[in-house]
Amino acid sequence: MQDFTTSQAHTDALITNYQRKNERIKQLTSRFSTYGFSQISTSTFEDYDSYMRLQGTVETNEMIKTIDHTGNILALRSDATIPITEQLIREQQSHMTEKRYFYVLDVFRYPVSSMKPKENTQAGIECFGSNGIETDAEIIALAMHTLIDINRPSYTLEIGHAGFFERCISALDLSKEKRNTLKKILQTKNMGELKQFLMTIQVADDWKQVLELIPRLYGEPLKIIELVRSTIDDPIIHTQMDQFEKLNELLEAYDLASHVVIDLSLMNHMDYYSDIIFQGFIHNVGKPVLMGGRYNNLTAHFGSSMPAIGFACDVDAIVASEHEDDLYVHTIDIGILQTEETFKDSLSLATYLRDAGWSTRTVTNDLPSIQPIITCAFLDNNETQVIQVIYQHTTKKCTSFKEVASYVQQCMQKET
Repeated sequence: MQDFTTSQAHTDALITNYQRKNERIKQLTSRFSTYGFSQISTSTFEDYDSYMRLQGTVETNEMIKTIDHTGNILALRSDATIPITEQLIREQQSHMTEKRYFYVLDVFRYPVSSMKPKENTQAGIECFGSNGIETDAEIIALAMHTLIDINRPSYTLEIGHAGFFERCISALDLSKEKRNTLKKILQTKNMGELKQFLMTIQVADDWKQVLELIPRLYGEPLKIIELVRSTIDDPIIHTQMDQFEKLNELLEAYDLASHVVIDLSLMNHMDYYSDIIFQGFIHNVGKPVLMGGRYNNLTAHFGSSMPAIGFACDVDAIVASEHEDDLYVHTIDIGILQTEETFKDSLSLATYLRDAGWSTRTVTNDLPSIQPIITCAFLDNNETQVIQVIYQHTTKKCTSFKEVASYVQQCMQKET
């Protein structure tokens, strides 16, 4: 009898890619559930007017738009947080308790730098109705546990504060154009260009010193906190540093602080963030695979006031970064060797095992190789039906379908 357990796996790229992505999604959502989050979804098409109300908060020029049969403009979902927030505010009751949601959704954008639209899958969480640094720490801990689950040699979570740049910029009398220019300079950490820019505007010496420091305000949290406190005597900035200090203390309690750095040049492209912001990196990926933060002011655009914090993982970026050694090989539970003489019995056994919940295929020598965990074959025996079952090169002879199913159950328990 041919031993399919030792045959070389036939990997189908389409199956492999889907399996890898699906396994990652299951892993992410399983982790979200451990923190008490429940899954929801939103419509793929959203009312474009909802986004127009958020002018200056989202990049409407990156949206993919269409027109429905009534002439209304619709937009393909370009962000998960906004439609989830709008849906929650629309359906909330007068006294709403904390809400914890997670999602797995495709988002669609037309990046300005690209000649074609882009679709990618995001898996993320949104926590509504809970404010305070303890909640921030819990959500960041969830983000870090999510990065740990990806199982790479190293990971880092960078934490910034959306209000830090806003406070610095409020000390300057800048036009919108110059404000955006300064923001881009700080994001690229171009020290030479920053110095040239600051020479063209009027700014107090202490704020100028802070602005010149921003590209270098990256590193071990307590050192950055102390450097900022000693550079500028501003109550709002000092309150932000107090937040960081408390957050670091809480993350130490989670035993996660060693993988955290502060980056005060961090600015998210979604402008609805109001306080703590963060992004996660994993080994061998040159861009963030996780981004999030607190957005307490977003709900006000929909006629309510509610604190909120969340993050999203770029599932496609995570999957694309996996090495060939990490590929998921397409396997099935059971392969049944089928011949002309045994095809009826083989099909009956396959149906019996499928009804029991095992993935099963009947195979012949003419089919491409598969890689079953367990292999079955009917043996020639004029007196009784004998089914030979092979698992990890161990052979067992069974005389009934029920006995085969029982042995399969024992073998598969060893696999989990």
